[in-house]
Amino acid sequence: FGSMSLLVSLPDNFKFGPTFLGNLLSNVRMSLITRLETGGIFSYSPPQGGTSYYRSVPMDSRTDLALEKTFHPKGRLQPTLFLDIRNLFNQQDRSSPTNASDWTYYGIEGPRPDDANFIKYGDSRDRTYTGAPRLMQIGLRMNW
Repeated sequence: FGSMSLLVSLPDNFKFGPTFLGNLLSNVRMSLITRLETGGIFSYSPPQGGTSYYRSVPMDSRTDLALEKTFHPKGRLQPTLFLDIRNLFNQQDRSSPTNASDWTYYGIEGPRPDDANFIKYGDSRDRTYTGAPRLMQIGLRMNW
């Protein structure tokens, strides 16, 4: 399991490139958080001897993004425009239903293409998420 966070906070007087771009990027805050998890590792003894290691399921990741821009008009009012996205890449649950042996031997993450239920109903994993599917919130906060 691993996690990476990127936090960016640009100052009010940020200068970058043309004046328009500097004004657009000033007072911007961003956070990007990614969590990675490897598949379950197991060992086995192959016929030729020794020990080999394999993963029973593929790697899994979740990424969340938050952006906000604060404006400073005249007076005490400070409007802030924000965008908050959870599960940015709409990552699905990798373990429901389990298909560990097909992943280990063939690299197939979902049902086999010739599976009768898959042909009739499609992939049942299409609607399975750890937590929730992508959630996006856009809004305006007012401080005074």
